[in-house]
This record gives sequence, structure tokens and C-alpha cells, in this order.
Amino acid sequence: MLRHLAIVILNAKARFLSFVYGIALPVSYKRSWTLRGRPIIIKRQNSRITIGERFTACSHPKYNSLSVFQRVFIRTCTHEAVITIGDDVGMSGCTVSASASISIGNRVLIGSGAMIMDSDAHPVDYLERRNGGKCVSRPVTIGDDVFIGARAIVLKGVTIGNGAVVGAGAVVVRDVPPFSVVAGNPAKVVNRKRNEEITCE
Repeated sequence: MLRHLAIVILNAKARFLSFVYGIALPVSYKRSWTLRGRPIIIKRQNSRITIGERFTACSHPKYNSLSVFQRVFIRTCTHEAVITIGDDVGMSGCTVSASASISIGNRVLIGSGAMIMDSDAHPVDYLERRNGGKCVSRPVTIGDDVFIGARAIVLKGVTIGNGAVVGAGAVVVRDVPPFSVVAGNPAKVVNRKRNEEITCE
């Protein structure tokens, strides 16, 4: 009885904190969200950030088996940038940074320390860096039911197909076929057809 009461109180506290964190964000907060710790969302004027239902953001090491070394960080870097996040998406201490467009589908999981960016952040050419030139941006699209492992990096112009898995620490520089598994730097396909019978024990 006492254990059940403690669980009810903890769940109520978590919901209350989600509400407190959520209403302070520069996006439309939804009551179905679960915010474990306070995420950082920075939205440039006239840019758009849309997040779907049942969004979960883990920004506190207590709530992740691998811990997190940063809060969930979502940012539009230009006035034209668009970030779209679908329903039932879970993020742990990751970065989503858009200068043009990043689209994340439904039921996507993004592991601790992962980074998704649609630009180089700085010009690659040293003369352009000296002269304050613009960096190149290309849209990133992540399909439904994708899993992006801890510390993985998804770079500009990439499309990740539905059901794909990006291994921990992978650096994704080209498109990932649906239902494939990629790993390494640069990321390469290591399994063409994921075995749907594999379960996490």
C-alpha cells in the first residue's frame, strides 16, 4: 500500500515538473509530454519547431541507463529553419540543430549524446572561415521507427529510412536504407535486413 502510494506521488511529481518545464519552453507544450529534467529549446524568430504527442526528453542522468552529459538541446539557428518532431519520440541528452530543415518521424529514439545537424556549423574552407562566409546547409530527414544510438552523429543532407538502426558512435554522412543497420565512421551498412525477432533482454 505504501509502495503504491509512493509511486503515485512520484508520478504526480514527474507530471508537475513536466508541466513546469514545458510551459517555459518557446514551443506549444502538450500535456502528454514527459520531461525528465529541463530541456533547452532555442527558437529563432520566425523559425518553426513542432513537436508531436507523447514526447519524452531525458535531460537528467538519473533517468538514463548510460547517463547523460548534457540536457536535450533543440535549436533553430536561422530565421528560416524548421524542426519537425513526430509523435512518441524519445530523446536522451542529444542535440538537434537546424539551419534549414530537420524532420524526425514517429516513434524515433535518439540516444544519449547523439547529434543531428543539417549544416557544418562553420565553413569548411579556411578562407571562407576567415571572411565569415556562410556554411552549407542541407535538409535531414529521419523516418518512422528509427533508433539512433548513443554518441552517433547525423550530418547534413542525410535521409534515414523507416525502421533503420544507427549504431552507437556512428557518423552518418550518406543515406541509410530502410530497415538496415549502419555502424562505424563513416557509417556503413552492416545488416541489410534487421531481424525483427531480436529483443533487448
